[in-house]
Amino acid sequence: MAELTFKSSTDWVRESWGYETLQEGVETSPSNESSVVQLAEFNGRRIVLTGDAGPIGLEEAANYAGAWLGMPGLELIQMPHHGSRHNVTPSVLNRWLGMPALQGEARGVTAVVSAADKDPDHPRKQVVNAFIRRGCQVFSTEGNAVRHHRNMAARVGWVPLSPISFSDAVEA
Repeated sequence: MAELTFKSSTDWVRESWGYETLQEGVETSPSNESSVVQLAEFNGRRIVLTGDAGPIGLEEAANYAGAWLGMPGLELIQMPHHGSRHNVTPSVLNRWLGMPALQGEARGVTAVVSAADKDPDHPRKQVVNAFIRRGCQVFSTEGNAVRHHRNMAARVGWVPLSPISFSDAVEA
C-alpha cells in the first residue's frame, strides 16, 4: 500500500475488496450530465469515452447501448471527469462493467483516467477501487501523452504506464 499522509482522522476511511464506499445517489452538474458518451467498435473491440458524464448520462448511455448492441463487452473505458466520485455509482459501473469480480480476477477491460500530474484529488481512490473491483486494469495519464494499443511498436513521445493498485484507504 502506498504511504498515506493523514491530516485528520476523518480524511481517510478503510475499504476492502468486499466493502465499497462509492455511493449511489450522487449528483454532478447539469453541464457534466450533458457530456457526450461515445461507444465505438473497431475490429470487434469496443471502447466507451465518457467525457465528464455523470450517473444520469451514463445510465442513459447504457440504456441506449444495451438496446443497440446488447450490453457491450468493453475493451477500454474512460473514467469520467478525471475519476471524480460524483460521476459514477456502483450501479452504473455494474451496468457497464458487470458485478464486482472475485478478488484478483481480470476481465480484459482497461480503464483510463485523464488526470493532471500530481493532482491530489483525481482520480479518487474509491473510484479507482470501484473499477478494479469490477475486473478493470486502471491507468492514469498523470499529465503524460499515452495511447492504448495491441501489439504495436512504441512511438516517440508516448510513455508506457503502470496500472494503479487497489487502495486499502480511500478519501472520506
